Amino acid sequence: NVKLDTSHLDIHSVHVNDTPATFSLTVPDHQKPHLGSCLEIQLLDNTQSTITITISYTTTKQCSAAQWLPPAQTAGKQHPYIFTQCQAIHARSLLPCMDCPSVKFEYEARVSVPEWATCVMSALS
Repeated sequence: NVKLDTSHLDIHSVHVNDTPATFSLTVPDHQKPHLGSCLEIQLLDNTQSTITITISYTTTKQCSAAQWLPPAQTAGKQHPYIFTQCQAIHARSLLPCMDCPSVKFEYEARVSVPEWATCVMSALS
C-alpha cells in the first residue's frame, strides 16, 4: 500500500494505472491536528516496477499553504494575489504527498486561473 500525507483535502477518487483503487483517509489526531490525515491507497498488483497513481481532489478554505492578499495589498489594487508556502509541512494541504524534505517526486499539474491572472510554477527539473 501507499501512504500519503493530506490536510484538509477533499479526496474524490483514486486510480492506480487507470483502474479505480480502494483508499481510506484517517481521522486527524485531535492532539495533533496540524499533521492532517493519512491517505492510504491499496495496491492490488505490486509486481510492476512502475505504477501511476492519479488522485482527483480539491483543496479547501483550510489550506494552510495558500495565502491570499486582497486587491488593496497588490500593485494594481484590482485583483487578489495568491502565493503558496509549503515549508515545513504545508504541502499536504495542497496535494496528497509524502510531506518531508527527504522525499522528492515527479508530478504533473493542471491549473485553471481567471483570464486576468497568470499562473507561475517552479520546481527542480
